[in-house]
Amino acid sequence: MKKEPSFSLNEFKDWMSKQDNKKDSFEINHESEEILHEFVGKYAFPKVSKEKFMKKIETDDNLECIIDDFYEEGGMISEVEDKMLFIEVNSGMFQIPRFCVKIRKD
Repeated sequence: MKKEPSFSLNEFKDWMSKQDNKKDSFEINHESEEILHEFVGKYAFPKVSKEKFMKKIETDDNLECIIDDFYEEGGMISEVEDKMLFIEVNSGMFQIPRFCVKIRKD
C-alpha cells in the first residue's frame, strides 16, 4: 500500500516561505566550488557510450581523434566551470559535462 506524505504541497510551500536561509539551500557554496577545482590535474575516463559522448562533447579540434584518444587513454582535467570539465588529450582539448566521465581519485 502506498504511504501518503504527512504534509501537503501547500504546507510545504508555506514552510519554505518562512525559511530565512532558503537562498543558501539552492546555491553552490564556496566549499563545493573548491571541491570541484580539486579535479584539475586529475585523469578522467569515459563513463558513457561513444554515441552519448558525441552528443555532449564540445570542441574545435578533430572530433574523431579526440574521442579515440580519450577512449584509449583518458585525459587530464585542465579546468572546471560549473558542471563542465575541460579535458586535454594528445590530439587536442574538449569540454564535456561532468556526468559523462569518471574521475580517477588517486
